[in-house]
Amino acid sequence: MKSQLKVTLLLLLVTAVCLQAGGLAIASEEVELPKFAFYIKENVEFDKIPEYREAVKEFNAIMAECKFPFAWETYVEMNQFLYCIRLHSQADLDAIDAEFMKLFKKSGEKMLPVMKRTYECAESSSTALGSLLNEFRYIPENPAHRFDPEKSCYCEVWDFLLYPGTTMDFKGILGEYSSLYKEKKVPINMTCGEITIGENLPRIWVASTAETEEEYKLLSKKVNEMIGEAAVDIRKKSLKFIKEIKVLRLRYDASLSYFPEQ
Repeated sequence: MKSQLKVTLLLLLVTAVCLQAGGLAIASEEVELPKFAFYIKENVEFDKIPEYREAVKEFNAIMAECKFPFAWETYVEMNQFLYCIRLHSQADLDAIDAEFMKLFKKSGEKMLPVMKRTYECAESSSTALGSLLNEFRYIPENPAHRFDPEKSCYCEVWDFLLYPGTTMDFKGILGEYSSLYKEKKVPINMTCGEITIGENLPRIWVASTAETEEEYKLLSKKVNEMIGEAAVDIRKKSLKFIKEIKVLRLRYDASLSYFPEQ
């Protein structure tokens, strides 16, 4: 029964899970930074998105009512819903499983119909686990945008599929970017992570946030002007490690995210 619930959790946390962002681990000022992140991506049928969103909100309400202790962030791009739960250790996955079993025993009658609705709306789902590369994390002294879990915002994620054996080399590139950002005091935040269990490995992602996509474009232009030729040289060096790049233009959706009361 426990293994079945664990599988249910991994597939069902579409309503329950990071990164960024940082979760995706979005860049935020925390005293003790999480070291890992668990992700779930759900592709939802377009005509069922409103129903899916309502089911997620109902699921979150049940979690809040039962005081589920783990938070998750929700990011959306068209019909893709990405859930991110940040972890201080990989042992937290077992703790989440135990808490979910308690929740299921307490509110199973409420949860099952909601879970069924999310399953019926989703076309496919996938999961991933990874580490947060906090050593490359950058938050400006005076950020143009400060991530607030209660407010929706724009989050752009660059997902790098690397050639085998080049992960450490690419981390060196991230180190150079992080140092350059600090030196030039750029106004945009940066959070990085590595996917260690999932599809299409090795992968590293880099994410930044802004209030809107338009604001992000303006900030990016300003950052490029500030870092200049030094960044061009770093980019050139990075190309030999990168097999493929995907850019995710996500909206952090506060209304679908869950943060337990402290």
